[in-house]
Amino acid sequence: MFKIHATKGRSFEFESHINEFLVPRESTKSSETFLVVIKPGKSSHMHKHSDQEQTFYITKGSGEIWTKDAARRASKKFCNIKPGDLVFIPINNWHQIRTTGKTNLEYICFNAFPQGFPKGEKTSLAHAKNVRKMQLGK
Repeated sequence: MFKIHATKGRSFEFESHINEFLVPRESTKSSETFLVVIKPGKSSHMHKHSDQEQTFYITKGSGEIWTKDAARRASKKFCNIKPGDLVFIPINNWHQIRTTGKTNLEYICFNAFPQGFPKGEKTSLAHAKNVRKMQLGK
């Protein structure tokens, strides 16, 4: 058991956003929790997770969640988000989060891994490094 302030995690910077790891997967059996910070005018990349469900609790700023129809490869806005909103992203659901305001969009992300953690990514930091490497094509 431990306690941490929701903005004082171990920081990892992507091209599009910052993750503050609060409860890393190496401290749990099947979940992880982190704060996501997306700067104004930025967005996450369009992606999906084949191994995890996600729940977002919006704490600051405003934004939009976009989804993608894999068959038609078309993106469409799913919903607007603001502080106090809770959004659930099922497994294999294409999604992208965009800011819409002049301040950072911040949300706490709760990841659940129903089948256990992916092999080869035993820590939250290892997973983040792999994602960044894929995004940069290296």
